[in-house]
Parts: sequence; structure tokens; C-alpha cells
Amino acid sequence: QSAVTLFLTPLAASAQNTTLIPFEVSDQHDRVHRHTDYAGRIVVLIGSDREGSRFNDDWDTAIREALESDPNYARVAFLPVADVRGVPFFLKTAVKRRFPPEKENSVLLDWDGVFATTYGFEPNSTNMVIFGADGRLERHEHGRELDRDALSAIVSDIRTLLARP
Repeated sequence: QSAVTLFLTPLAASAQNTTLIPFEVSDQHDRVHRHTDYAGRIVVLIGSDREGSRFNDDWDTAIREALESDPNYARVAFLPVADVRGVPFFLKTAVKRRFPPEKENSVLLDWDGVFATTYGFEPNSTNMVIFGADGRLERHEHGRELDRDALSAIVSDIRTLLARP
């Protein structure tokens, strides 16, 4: 059984690429996360494959630290996603154990690579996909080592979204 259940009913391909897709995905603790959990929030999806994952924490921390003083910071939801497609079923338990054991550090395990495919994740990189409170895609960046110009643009876009009612 797949750990990713998507409700991609008849949406046009272009709609899938420009909105937060409907999803129901389990994390490494087998807790299910749904797109409805993020409704009305600004979503910062940070995703990568195994090779890109080593850059995720730097980007995640930098974005959080740049925004945490904003009075509307609570409207931002971070959505970590691991592109783990291609992992044989008999290795899935071992792969889950490689993720943080703390429940507050959940990572959605995308066994089918749906997020990576839908949003065109750059391999071997961290992908940051920003969605407005209405679920529309506002920005997609990718990078490896932290790039201050890209970080500044991402933070600026999120601040603009936070300023909206």
C-alpha cells in the first residue's frame, strides 16, 4: 500500500502546478498530514531528494529566523517533504528511521515523488515552494548552499503575503 494518497480528481495539469495539491501523506511517525491542515496559511514547502536533503536545514533555519519577528509569523506553516520515490518496500522502515525521531520534526515521506513531479523539484537541491493563504503558488526557488540573494527574495515574498489580510 502506498503511503501517499492523493486526491487529484480532475484538476488540469496547470492547476496542479500553480496550487497546493490536495494530499494526504504520512510522516516518519506514520501520522497523516492533509492539505486541509494548511488551509488559510502561507505554506513554505521545503523538499528534496536524498542528495539535496543536506541543504534543507540551512534554508529552513534561515527562512524561519528572517521571519520569526514578524507579528503575523504564526500564519506561516512549514511543510518539509522528502522525495523518497524509488525506495524498495523492504527498505521503507529503515529509511523512516533516518529521519528525526522527534514528533515536532515531522517530514512528509513522498514515496511516489508526487510533490517533486508536480512542482518540478531540482534534483540534488533544496526546493522551496511558497504558497499564499489561498493555496496559490507564489514562488519556487531551489538551491544548494545558502544564497543570500535568493533568501532575500523568498523572505520578501513571504513578508508581502503576510501583509495581506
